[in-house]
Amino acid sequence: MAAKIQKPLNELLTNNMVDIYVGPKRKHWCLHKDLLSDRSPFLLTTFSSGVKEEHGNGMYLPDDDPDAFELFVNWLYGARLVPIRYFFHHKLVEKDVITLCKLHVLASKLCIEPLMNLVIDDIRRYNRLWGTHTSNIVRQYISANAVAPSPLLHYIAHEIAYELSGDPEKYCSYEKLLRGNNELSSIILCITFASGKERVLLDPAREGICLFHKHKGRKSCGAWR
Repeated sequence: MAAKIQKPLNELLTNNMVDIYVGPKRKHWCLHKDLLSDRSPFLLTTFSSGVKEEHGNGMYLPDDDPDAFELFVNWLYGARLVPIRYFFHHKLVEKDVITLCKLHVLASKLCIEPLMNLVIDDIRRYNRLWGTHTSNIVRQYISANAVAPSPLLHYIAHEIAYELSGDPEKYCSYEKLLRGNNELSSIILCITFASGKERVLLDPAREGICLFHKHKGRKSCGAWR
C-alpha cells in the first residue's frame, strides 16, 4: 500500500476553520480544518463523522498539554520542532524533553506517523550530540503515558538494556521505574535475550537510523531527517 501523498500547505489554508481547546484550562487555537484533516487520519475521521462537539464547531482535548500542542501547531504550519543549531549550544532541561515526549504521545493519538518519527529523531539527535540518555523522570512519564506498541517506549527500553549491558549493578537505580511495569520490563528482557552473548548492545541514540520509526505501508526512510 502506497503512502498517502500530502497536499501542499497553500492548498489547505481555506476559510474552513475549527476551534480547538487544549488542557484543563482550555487554551484556544483556531486552525485550518482542511490542513488538520489532511495531516491527521484521526482528525479526518472525527471531522467527517458529523458528531457535534462540546464547543459547537470545535473540539476539546482535555488530557493533552498546551506546550506540546503549540509544537504541533508550529509543525503543522511548516516550522521545525527544535532548530538543529539549538542542540549544539543548549542542553535541554527535563521539562523540554518531556514536552517532546508529550508531543509524541499526541502525534500517536492523532495517527501522524511523520511527526512521531520527527520527535524520535530530535530526541535521539540531542542524546547523540551530548552523549546523554533520557532521565528516569522522563522515562517514568513515557512508561505511564505511551500506548503500546510505542516506539518511544521501545527507545527507553533499548536505553536501559544498553546501560545494563555495561553495568548490571545499575539495575537498582531502575527498580522504582520497573516495579509493576510489565510492558517495559518485558521489552527490556526481549532486547537482552535477543542480543545473547555474541552481540554487543549499541547506544540506541546511534543504532539503526529507522529503528524507532513508524512507516505504514512503505519501506523505512533510510535517512535522518
